[in-house]
Amino acid sequence: MTVGIDLVLTGAEVVRVALTRVAVPLTLPFEASHGTESLREVVLVEVTAADGTVGLGEVDALSHPSYTHEYAAGSFAVLRDEVVPSLLRGDDAAAEALSRWHPMARAALSTARLDGGLRRAGVGLADALGVPDGVERRHLARTAVLGRARSIEQLLSWVDIARRAGAALVKLKISGPGDLETAMEVRRAFPDLGLAADANGALHGLDAAELRRAGLDRLSLRYLEQPYPPDALVELAELRRGIDTPVCLDESIGSLAAARVAHALGSLDVVNVKPARLGGLGEAAAVLRWAAQEGIGAFCGGMLELGVGRAAATAVAALAAATAPDGDARAAGRALPTDLGPSAAYVAEDLTDPVVTDDAGCLVVPSGPGIGVTLHRDRLERVTVEHVALTRSR
Repeated sequence: MTVGIDLVLTGAEVVRVALTRVAVPLTLPFEASHGTESLREVVLVEVTAADGTVGLGEVDALSHPSYTHEYAAGSFAVLRDEVVPSLLRGDDAAAEALSRWHPMARAALSTARLDGGLRRAGVGLADALGVPDGVERRHLARTAVLGRARSIEQLLSWVDIARRAGAALVKLKISGPGDLETAMEVRRAFPDLGLAADANGALHGLDAAELRRAGLDRLSLRYLEQPYPPDALVELAELRRGIDTPVCLDESIGSLAAARVAHALGSLDVVNVKPARLGGLGEAAAVLRWAAQEGIGAFCGGMLELGVGRAAATAVAALAAATAPDGDARAAGRALPTDLGPSAAYVAEDLTDPVVTDDAGCLVVPSGPGIGVTLHRDRLERVTVEHVALTRSR
């Protein structure tokens, strides 16, 4: 069974939607150029169909409107006040229109509906996406994404721990030339390490010549992610022509159409595909298949998801691995490891069955029906910030 592009299953009538905003402490604060997350706030979405089947989704917007304009409390409000009431009136078109500018909220709702439908059918999400069977397709090479450290000693320790835990690639968060110097210290300490860097737009104002002088190309990065802000596609194309390091885009890619524009302008070598940012699993799958056709490197990125979002994204990561193009050196190689890691790398106790790694450090795709994990109600109650359940009027 392969699900269509939209991945919103019709069928059983939606009779109830529960929204729960939670705040779960991260094991370590995660610092990037756009801010620091210590508590992971997400909104869990539970959609109940008329036959009693429940599907799960997760809004992965951050606590503040820093990465994008969406944030957890705002997503809770827009779902509660606008989108879900329309859905419960049976007006799917209105619900879609109202969530147009809130892709992470839309992604959570569509994933919950899909999860319920797949659980009803007894089909796993990876199977529904068309991921081939086999251990190599369900045990995924992964990237360890490291937030900014307080010292080079701390960063080198984190890198060594990640490497020993089986990470195929290590990605460093950077925000300026000083961080490139720090990355060079990592390269000296680990000359054979697969290394990438993510600026989250913070290198704007530094042109190709300045970045070359700062040592960018000497780092031998698999890719430099989002060096400039999302809408700076012309400047990104100019930068890409002036450096040897492959350029990866994340925040710039909010849709398949945006990916096509960036490619046409010559602004990217690699695409970071995040289902939440793209508005759902369907658009994520479409971008991955387009990238494979174009010979562009692509991987599934992470959003500090909790268990529901992490399990769903892991199936997309399996699709990314299954559809990877042959590519060339500029496209950073044939297959790029997913940014997703195990639950234990971020939280002491997840709200679902944890997403885990195998003995080799590869990420294991959950194998149950739907997204493949179960929500633990006792854990949910301990971290709930606000909750509402909306039902269909009769």
